[in-house]
Amino acid sequence: SYPVLAESWKKNDLDNIANVYKRSVQSHAVVGVFLFVMGWALIGPALSLDARYMEYASGVFVYFFIGLAQLIDMMSGVNAEILATSAKYKLNVYFNLGLAGLLVLFNLFFIEEWGITGAAAASALAMLIVNGVRWFYLKRKYDLQPFSLDVVKVLLIGGVLLCLVSFITIPLGAIPLLLVYFFSITIVYWGIIFRLNLSEDIKEWVLKMKRKFFG
Repeated sequence: SYPVLAESWKKNDLDNIANVYKRSVQSHAVVGVFLFVMGWALIGPALSLDARYMEYASGVFVYFFIGLAQLIDMMSGVNAEILATSAKYKLNVYFNLGLAGLLVLFNLFFIEEWGITGAAAASALAMLIVNGVRWFYLKRKYDLQPFSLDVVKVLLIGGVLLCLVSFITIPLGAIPLLLVYFFSITIVYWGIIFRLNLSEDIKEWVLKMKRKFFG
């Protein structure tokens, strides 16, 4: 995205910047939600393969919050890259310093209450705030709004699948359960995504690969 955004700033082509921003958010949301849901579904059965499972059981929530932090960052799209290639590139330094400061501040409170899970939650909250401020700045300064109803649909699909794998128990061993979750989530999730055409970029890439390997 860097060369495309830099060239767009050079031409003062805000429409193209807005298009890149929106498409990056949409594609990253689709991929990020899939990885987050899949990871949450598989981590329990995967840990249960180890005899010391109970020692690691609390670690699933560390994954949850760290995964959530990365999902938030992914769903922010190329907001940092837009700033980095603009005349306001120095703002990224302040945003990164702000992120570091928030992490230290939140860790002081959250670690004391929740231990290592608190550190992970602190990361998620700090990431949400910093990316929220970045979004607000780009919206206010350049009227760039990357979020659409399609992003909401992706989140709803992910939320439903997350609830299903969290609250429905399947009486299977660890390895069969890993296989069931992997294939069922993949088929259902991507089936809905392609059916609703929630990411043109990913769909075009899949069709390109299909033509390349299968004609």
